[in-house]
Amino acid sequence: MEVKMKILVFQLCLLAIGGATPVTVRNGKTCGALGFEADNCVLQSGFSSLKVFPEATGRTRPTSLIYVAALNDEKRSQGEDDIFKCSSSPTDIHINPKIATAGILNRVQIYNFHGDVPRFIRLNGELLRRGHIHFHRDIQMLELLELEIPLEGKVHLALLRHDRAGDQVECPVSYNARNPDYSISQGACFSPCTWDGSNCWLPDFPSYGYVVDGPSTNISASIRIPLRKFGPSLYGLDVTSIVVEISILTENSVRIKFYDPANQRYEVPISINNAPSGKQLSTSEFDVIYPEQVGSVFSLQIIRKSTGTVIFDTSVAGITFEDQLLSLAIRLPSRNVYGLGESYHPTFRRELDDSTWPLWARDEPPNPFAKTSLYGVHPYYSVIEADGNSHGVLLFNSNAQEYLLQSTAPAVVFRTIGGVLDFYVMTGPTPEDVTRQYTSLVGRSFLPPYWSLGFQLSRYGYNNLQNMKDAIARTKSCNIPLDVFYGDIDTMDQQADFTIDPVNFVGLPEYVDEQRALGMRYVPIIDPAIPGNRPGYPTYERGLRAGAYITTETGDILFGNVWPPEPVAFPDFLRPGTLDWWITEITEFYQTIKFDGLWIDMNEPANFNTNIPGSEYTLSCPTNRWDDPPYVPKAGRLGPTDRLSDKTICLANTQGENGTYRHYDVHSLYGYTETIPTSIACQSATGKRGLVFTRSSFVGSGILGGHWTGDNYAYWDHLQYSVIGLLDFNIFGLPYVGADICAYFGDSEERLCERWQELGAFYPFSRNHNTLGTTDQDPCTWPLTVGESTRKAVTIRYTLLPYFYTSFYRANQGIDGTVIRSLAWEYVFLFC
Repeated sequence: MEVKMKILVFQLCLLAIGGATPVTVRNGKTCGALGFEADNCVLQSGFSSLKVFPEATGRTRPTSLIYVAALNDEKRSQGEDDIFKCSSSPTDIHINPKIATAGILNRVQIYNFHGDVPRFIRLNGELLRRGHIHFHRDIQMLELLELEIPLEGKVHLALLRHDRAGDQVECPVSYNARNPDYSISQGACFSPCTWDGSNCWLPDFPSYGYVVDGPSTNISASIRIPLRKFGPSLYGLDVTSIVVEISILTENSVRIKFYDPANQRYEVPISINNAPSGKQLSTSEFDVIYPEQVGSVFSLQIIRKSTGTVIFDTSVAGITFEDQLLSLAIRLPSRNVYGLGESYHPTFRRELDDSTWPLWARDEPPNPFAKTSLYGVHPYYSVIEADGNSHGVLLFNSNAQEYLLQSTAPAVVFRTIGGVLDFYVMTGPTPEDVTRQYTSLVGRSFLPPYWSLGFQLSRYGYNNLQNMKDAIARTKSCNIPLDVFYGDIDTMDQQADFTIDPVNFVGLPEYVDEQRALGMRYVPIIDPAIPGNRPGYPTYERGLRAGAYITTETGDILFGNVWPPEPVAFPDFLRPGTLDWWITEITEFYQTIKFDGLWIDMNEPANFNTNIPGSEYTLSCPTNRWDDPPYVPKAGRLGPTDRLSDKTICLANTQGENGTYRHYDVHSLYGYTETIPTSIACQSATGKRGLVFTRSSFVGSGILGGHWTGDNYAYWDHLQYSVIGLLDFNIFGLPYVGADICAYFGDSEERLCERWQELGAFYPFSRNHNTLGTTDQDPCTWPLTVGESTRKAVTIRYTLLPYFYTSFYRANQGIDGTVIRSLAWEYVFLFC
């Protein structure tokens, strides 16, 4: 019988195999010890072929296999050896155990495939929680990827379009009702969720969610579809009627927004480039599919026209839209997911392992043993699809959030406790195109001054001016190029902004002038917390007159506890008067000491000992629906007292002119809103572009300044993971980023510091920095090792500065999206 599709053997998305010549095996006669003696064997038998690829050059690792089959008109594969066969259906696959010693099955390719594309894989009856399925429409080939199945006996793969266990999404049981390991007990599983003996699940789709409640309308170049709540409630606070609005932004980007048309809910008060273009779907690179019949359970799909790949699919679970819990699950077309931060994770590609990660700005140093959020919030991910195309998705929301990386489906499940569900989808098609489209939406990255690309030296704990001078002199004595030095809070008068320690750092302004005359640049630190009621400290009094501080619900100034010995007030950067006061304080400080940039820290905002009884100047947050919402997300279980306000300020506090906002809504914007007037003030004071970089960041922060990845430790794995943080922030649109070279916490040993200096010489932002109480780690502390290696590496960096600067210019102009990027961004077929 004629086979309609020519047999093609594609090596899609494989890692390097080497240049070995293929060796053919026919009729069971081998070309050597199968899989170990031969680097690349091809078994051909009728219409079937087997490719054998070693996973590594060593012979102790199992061989990685690809099975390739072409189907005849009866949807069966043909072959004398019958090593690979489809039974009554091409989605029912059996592998003959006679070759079961060959290694690990990683990929199956079935040609001439027709019919519904399956979504789930069952291996010998058990749901496979790895691997994914992709249909190549252009060549009618169904591909199973990343299977990692040891061939140790009979293998039966059942490919299913629907699988109840595969489509299950975890019930959002409040984290304050969960076990210490965050698992859900049967007693905590509440109706309408169901307990299956091991976990608690949302009601099955489509028995829960929203239904179409009327005809769609076209308004202001957008399509609006009314939806009505359907099925049971979770926390009893459902918004009964919502609208989903679909707006075509460009031919490769679309906005999907779910909101309450009857009530003005909080939305992120940051302008982004989200105006509808007026374009029609017919001119875009994608289709948007949704039900139009009244009463139909609503789900939405975005499909890439060129390939048919569904890149955004909400049919995994029903939509949740309650007053303080909103959730949407998105089925992924691939496991190649990148982004979602800020967090400390061991691989650039995220692991879909059913873990939940919080998104909540907090003074939380990186911890390899806990899946936590760090200083910034970026609810954005990028996916490389199985055919090499790419797309990106942003949830534009600043409330406390979390995301579940689900192994089955696979899927990303977003949950947030406020605002609206405002999604943006960018369709690429290349990873760099996606990043460029993302920065077109949220803002292009700023162009740093050329001097800020030089090597930089800092520490908290010089303790006096002489120690600072000694570290700078040591570095220069090793002939290490050095452009920038820093002043941390120990240069201040009792940690108060815009002051200089009159005892330990007397003469600092004059020393700064001397170094600047030699071409050096100086950058001091600024913390947002302002000490109150200190005699002779006018900054606080001027802020008081300007109405610059965050207030409690009763209108009193909120006081907390940070570095200064007195209680501190927190500037409210959402008030216009605060911006004017802050800019004035910075420009007046420039008259005291000449700086070239500003480094803003502790702006999550951080507060010490919140809710901890007995601490000095304890800030205790009252019990209310804001500090203790009905659904407590994972971030609410990660602090000392298991409240969202731990390590920060109370969420019921009001901000903005006339108390427009609650801190509950705008908490994760604090660093972003501080960066705005700080950048304006830096340029106003210096008359130049200047440099501002921040610890806490949000979507779009890259237009204002840079970022450093925070308080890392002197561990080898932190050296390795620093690269992942840099790659993450480049796709977030903050390419001016670096980690503290040789680490912030802990005494960096000589060999670690040497290797870190060699790596850090090529960070976009290259700065050696450590903390109080640690040993010196400026490079020439070890002149013959770290000093010499640093000199060589930094010298190479300086030869590359024109390229670095050009790369920043290209990102700033939208020619490129990133400054540094993973090889996956350049060679997608090696990584997809």
